[in-house]
Amino acid sequence: GCEHAERGPRPGVDEQIDNEKYEYKPRDWSAPEAQGLTRLLTQLKDAEKQIAALNTEKLLSGAAALAEQAIDVAGVRFLGLEVPGVAGGELRTLALDLRERLGSAAGVVAVVGGAEKPMAIVATNDAARGLGLRAGQLISLACSALGGKGGGKDDLAQGGGTDASAAPAALAAVRQ
Repeated sequence: GCEHAERGPRPGVDEQIDNEKYEYKPRDWSAPEAQGLTRLLTQLKDAEKQIAALNTEKLLSGAAALAEQAIDVAGVRFLGLEVPGVAGGELRTLALDLRERLGSAAGVVAVVGGAEKPMAIVATNDAARGLGLRAGQLISLACSALGGKGGGKDDLAQGGGTDASAAPAALAAVRQ
């Protein structure tokens, strides 16, 4: 049943007047260490770093198999991948790792991922740059397809856009 709020306690019933969960406890938020906040924030940051490291390790664990999917396009090994949900540093790390796995023959890696908005990265090796393939120019093609812009250096470039559904078109633009 329900208790009705009345002016006095009911006879023979223990009331919750002195229950600690109803007490007002003033806290001094200007002293975070006294509340243990600094320690908790440090633990949270450490856990986030561990999660990021594990995610990167998991992503790179299949990189060898991914590198085997490279195709020959006019004498250049091309690897174009869609990696939804992977963004930022992890996407860049993947692109660089795959570029190294392509070996010394001319190679271009293009990856499109992103968490909220599409992001693209293009990496070229020395042999591909010797043939005139520049990552900065190739990323412009990919990002145009994604509805955005990009730029970078000859060996590594990145950019983004607004249309995640255009990822296949972005990879096709780099492949050609």
